[in-house]
Amino acid sequence: MKHSRALWLIATGTLIFAIGLFLPLTMKVFRTGVLIAGAALVFLFYLSILFEVLTSKNISPSRRVFWLVAIICVPILGNLIYIVMNDSMKRRQTPRFQNY
Repeated sequence: MKHSRALWLIATGTLIFAIGLFLPLTMKVFRTGVLIAGAALVFLFYLSILFEVLTSKNISPSRRVFWLVAIICVPILGNLIYIVMNDSMKRRQTPRFQNY
């Protein structure tokens, strides 16, 4: 799977952000740092998928516009759906060789 790094990025960012939410309020500076780190990782995930949509050569212009609107309007869900749909389309297009 090509997007395994991106999926690890969102999973790690979400986990770090969730940990930051449950830290006690007495640790304000550390809690803020953990929340910012988690949000930054999720934002990097968002930007990496957005950059891939913009630079991909195997997406037609009309599909590119659709994915850009989906990713901008519904950020995380749009990115995740793009990953699943793009990987399934690439699997269909990849030729399979049989050993005889």
